[in-house]
Amino acid sequence: MNGQISLAEAKGYSANELEDQRDALVDEMTNLTDLAVNVQTDGTYEILIGGVYLVSGTQTQTLVATGDGTSNAPLTVAWAETGKPVEFSSGSILALIKDADQNAVQTIAESDLPYDFYPSSASTIGELRQGLNALITTIAYSVNDLFSSGTTLDGTTASDVLFFVNGDTDAETGMNISNIIVNTALSADSSLVAVSATGEASDGGIAAAIAELENSELLATDGLSKSVDDYYTAVVSWLATESETIDGLVTTQDSLVTQTDTDRLAISSVSMEEELTKMITYQSAYSASAKYLSLVDGLVSDIISLIR
Repeated sequence: MNGQISLAEAKGYSANELEDQRDALVDEMTNLTDLAVNVQTDGTYEILIGGVYLVSGTQTQTLVATGDGTSNAPLTVAWAETGKPVEFSSGSILALIKDADQNAVQTIAESDLPYDFYPSSASTIGELRQGLNALITTIAYSVNDLFSSGTTLDGTTASDVLFFVNGDTDAETGMNISNIIVNTALSADSSLVAVSATGEASDGGIAAAIAELENSELLATDGLSKSVDDYYTAVVSWLATESETIDGLVTTQDSLVTQTDTDRLAISSVSMEEELTKMITYQSAYSASAKYLSLVDGLVSDIISLIR
């Protein structure tokens, strides 16, 4: 578009339609990320993202997506020419990257418990993931502690059998929501399930204790001990507060954008109402002028007739 506009103006042609098309493209791009647009003396645009040129005259750089969104290969967008990550400050691309970011989900060791959920404002999505990760991982460790003290139906203790394990290592250490699975040994041999506290028939003491974990103060928020139910409620309440705050910001921003677009269109676009008003004014002036000339012509004709 820059090249076509520059060429048209160099030949003395109007490039208004091309400029409108280019502005529409820039508007579309601003939904994706924050842009800096510099208008050059020859009518071309320079477009920068994070201080780096995306478009300069007829020269462009390319953005490429790398990674698959996992912890080992996080999703990023980079400059194809240099391989450096693009510095996004806002826009839907940044939101999608944050949505795919798994780095906030940290591996939690049993020694880290009770996990204290104290979210920052860095990334709402990441903090929520880590909060739920802490909840699920804490329950997994707690179930393992109870399960390992249980007894199977044949009276064997399950001290060396875990209910939940790291699916990557078959061990308890370093679990998180991306690797927690039920021990496959239990699926293969149900006699290893140890839910009895005494080994006696009809005794399900361990199973009952596991069910009671819901009301146990296993976690914390802002330094205060919380049960599983209360912790989940606290996480959901925090998310609701964040959502309400963001909704307010979105509403305010939408109003500013609407007002800005209205002001811009008032300058750059054609107002049908204004043009119609001008047309009626000009038409009325033309009719008045025509009547005036007709009157003058009649008077002149009368004067000539009298002279004759």
